[in-house]
Amino acid sequence: MNKILIYGGGNMGLVYAKTISEYYHAKDRVFIVEKREENLKKIKSLGFSCAKDIPENFYCYQYIILAVKPQDFPSIAPSLEKNIQENQWLISIMAGISCELIKENLNHKKIIRTMPNLAIPYKEGFTGFYISSKSLLTEVEKESVLELLTLGGKILEVEDENDLNAITALSGSGPAYFFYFVEQLQNAAISKGFSKDQAKMIALQTLKGALKVLENSEDTCETLIRKVSSRGGTTEAAFQVFNEKKLGENFIQGINRANERSEEFGKELKNFILNKLL
Repeated sequence: MNKILIYGGGNMGLVYAKTISEYYHAKDRVFIVEKREENLKKIKSLGFSCAKDIPENFYCYQYIILAVKPQDFPSIAPSLEKNIQENQWLISIMAGISCELIKENLNHKKIIRTMPNLAIPYKEGFTGFYISSKSLLTEVEKESVLELLTLGGKILEVEDENDLNAITALSGSGPAYFFYFVEQLQNAAISKGFSKDQAKMIALQTLKGALKVLENSEDTCETLIRKVSSRGGTTEAAFQVFNEKKLGENFIQGINRANERSEEFGKELKNFILNKLL
């Protein structure tokens, strides 16, 4: 069983620490490096080993998860560059920071960049990932990496790192799109006289049921929509409005804008980090 060091004990760092320890039934395989005193107290109360700085046995950890905020990368880079071992793999969950930028500042090639989403703690998440210097990853190491990443849900490897911008727009931001739709369904129910609790129950159960149908059906979404619809009926009337307002087109335009913003964010972070490290 591999030992894993997590750099950053904030929300996502703790999510991975808990998920890993629950799977392996051992908290002593995880060590957390965290600068903030208040976070250290919480981490210790949960039973994890932690410290403000890299431990003396840093070389024992095969995988290093970088879970700090992207803006904090410059503050940890000098220490990591000094201590990182050639055989260690870095798994970055720092949004917007490219493998090339990490490689240049740490003088290290073995990097896996990931884009997880909000559902990771519930093991129903989705993580897109890109492996830099893929030829250096042995079959045994890849098996361990895939096992680690799948602890939070489904995964998808991309061959082009730029595809992680699309993953960010689709899956990283995706839960917010879903929450927005649920909110509108709830608001519609409230406008018809239902209470907030009733509206939430109607919206959630309707969507949970629809997801079950979709998961267990070989039909496409288009076919399932037709099955719910009847000529001159209520569903058809709703879709007439959706189509008139170009709801589908506008939704895709929103996702495309999110993709563009992900690319812009990466460039802004690169400039910020380079200025900090000069």
